[in-house]
Amino acid sequence: MRKKLIIVFLVLCNCVFGGSKENDLIAINAGEFYAGKNESILKSDNRVYKSKGTLYLPNCKALEDNNSDENFSQLSYLGDFDKKHSIKVLKKTLYNGNEYIIIDTKNNCKQIMLLGRPHVFDSFIINFNDSETTDSKKIIEIWAVSEFQIIKKRDFILQADMFFVEVRINHQSKALLLKDNRGRFWKILF
Repeated sequence: MRKKLIIVFLVLCNCVFGGSKENDLIAINAGEFYAGKNESILKSDNRVYKSKGTLYLPNCKALEDNNSDENFSQLSYLGDFDKKHSIKVLKKTLYNGNEYIIIDTKNNCKQIMLLGRPHVFDSFIINFNDSETTDSKKIIEIWAVSEFQIIKKRDFILQADMFFVEVRINHQSKALLLKDNRGRFWKILF
């Protein structure tokens, strides 16, 4: 009886708190995909600069590269989400790939680590785990962005051989539209 209760509890926790599976992907046609909105282009802030391994961001403490053998990392500034949100996007280059950092300069320079390159839309950030390690799961993260905070809305766990080459969002901002490496089109509702 106790084992059954534990199993039921774990299943419920996975449903409520866990990631979604690839069966959340809904096949769509190319027309629906291409009717979606393209991602936003990051804006450049000329107040951000890098000098001698130190990245300077307005209103935040400076961030240092690490050239040691154990913890090598180099930071580069990719751009800003938009002026309304004051969010800076950084790329952290490591020995085995890249990580991405979102810094919310309006909220005490709060840092959020992303597993892959962010795709920016009106009030959403979508990213994919593009880690090159063999044991990493393929995950899509969907983040909601408001003036006051950045919140992770959902995670989606994908099969290992699937990755996406193009991302859009529908005009109602209720579905993520994806084109995969095999030329198939998908939708994920959120």
